[in-house]
Amino acid sequence: MQMFKQFLAMLMVTCLVPSDFRIAAAAGKDATHGSRIQGKVTQLGEGAEVRLSLKSGTQMRGSLESITDSTFNVKERGTGNSRRVLFTEVSELHFVKSKYRTEGQVDPVQVRRVAIELGEGRIVGVRTADGTSLKGRLTKVETDRLTVSRRSAEPTVVPYVQVQELKAKTSNVLPIAIIAGVGLLVLAVVYAYVNSD
Repeated sequence: MQMFKQFLAMLMVTCLVPSDFRIAAAAGKDATHGSRIQGKVTQLGEGAEVRLSLKSGTQMRGSLESITDSTFNVKERGTGNSRRVLFTEVSELHFVKSKYRTEGQVDPVQVRRVAIELGEGRIVGVRTADGTSLKGRLTKVETDRLTVSRRSAEPTVVPYVQVQELKAKTSNVLPIAIIAGVGLLVLAVVYAYVNSD
């Protein structure tokens, strides 16, 4: 029983410590959050259709218009009204599409915007005009091309004009880790029940 109590104490400490770090880091996050939003707006560019949430709770959808050092304008969908937004007012901003697919003419601007939305580090699937299919980590989003890295191969550079399909893929690691964690929790509960006398 003593061993189980020690295990539980260590588990509780492990769960509590990261939350303290998150609270301390929150203050620094606010300062950089506005600059991350500004970077994303600048990368997406004028004309990109976005969904955004303001810190006040207001939800908006529309297309990006003029972009300055501290603000950007959104032409609201439906009303057509233009609204100026401070980068620091935004809590979330997303390009409306998180995947791209075409059988016809490729729109490299849309491909780039989807790549920006998916973000570097994400596991993606890419199909090119010549029929090549790739699955790997999106490691670089550049002005005219993206780079996909795979475990056993050299990184592959794909120009946007060749992308027929781009979408997020899931990694097998997370589901396995979740199942293992649940299994350990079940074992701990069974152990505690059996040894509770």
